[in-house]
Amino acid sequence: MSALVSGPEALNLAELLMFCMLLLIAGNETTTNLVSNGALALFAHPDEARRLRDDPSLIPIAVEEALRYDSPVQNLGRSATRDVEIQGVTIPKGGRVLPLYGSANRDPRHYDEADVFRADRNPTDHMAFGSGIHYCLGAPLARLEARVVAETILRRTKKMEISGEPERVINPIVRGLRRLPVSFQPA
Repeated sequence: MSALVSGPEALNLAELLMFCMLLLIAGNETTTNLVSNGALALFAHPDEARRLRDDPSLIPIAVEEALRYDSPVQNLGRSATRDVEIQGVTIPKGGRVLPLYGSANRDPRHYDEADVFRADRNPTDHMAFGSGIHYCLGAPLARLEARVVAETILRRTKKMEISGEPERVINPIVRGLRRLPVSFQPA
């Protein structure tokens, strides 16, 4: 925060408050959605869940696969800063585009069995955190939080299963669960 309020490109008070709110909201909701989306993927793929219980060293790789398989952020609008050509289509300077991260992460030209969750896939090139100058500032923290949650749940439970109907958040940008009822047997 010190760097944001000092120096030649310091933020004014209103900008600083908006930036802090963005960090708080983006860093909280997206990680919550990563954890719930990952849990739902493991419930849908019980063999992969067993693999994680049998080999917890796969957890960091499974976190990357959860990010690819069901990204917490599905899209973010962008404006072209210059004319650019993509696949033969010119996007003029100022033109608006909507990169669909969730779609890119399920591209069968890039991922074998793109619609299947595989705990050992290790997709290091997924788009869940964006890319380039738009790469997510909180990516390392989100990965750490998801890993710690998965390790803790696996260590403290023998078995988990869905005990009610999951309810999705209705939002065109973020994808997550409002509700995921589970039952478990403690370890």
